[in-house]
Amino acid sequence: MAEENGSSENRRRHWAGIVLIIVGCYLLASQFVPGRIMGMLAAPGIGALLLLWGAVSRSVGLIVVGGVVFGSGAGSFLANEVFWRLRDPANAGVIVLSLAGSWFMIYFLSDRFAGNPQRWALVPGAIMTAVGVPLILSSAAPAVLEWVVTWWPALLIIAGLLLFLRRGGGG
Repeated sequence: MAEENGSSENRRRHWAGIVLIIVGCYLLASQFVPGRIMGMLAAPGIGALLLLWGAVSRSVGLIVVGGVVFGSGAGSFLANEVFWRLRDPANAGVIVLSLAGSWFMIYFLSDRFAGNPQRWALVPGAIMTAVGVPLILSSAAPAVLEWVVTWWPALLIIAGLLLFLRRGGGG
């Protein structure tokens, strides 16, 4: 039992060291990188630390909170610093898709590290993907969006035909 506590203590010290290194790197970089950018990296950084903490401690709650904080912060950073040339609907789509990615990440990390997959997180991820993609396409590729809006019912027809024509064992 004492050996197990020593191992646990070593693990905690190891991860505390990693957190201190990450925070130190952020604070050191803030001396050289413009304040606006460092401010925008604070939320994804905090989210990443929460995700790391949740993964190490196998805590679904920390993984969920960390995923949401990371996704919203990363979306804001991407929309404002990377894809800033996109017009408004597409810019909002970047944020929404970033949040969608965080929900998928919550499902994956909760399954991988906590052994308790949060399947419900796939629902907001799918919904936000369905909203974010058209927002981006509305500015980035309006002709593609128009085609999708016109022809998406064909997917329903194809799915119906596949179900109808499927040869199953039942009567």
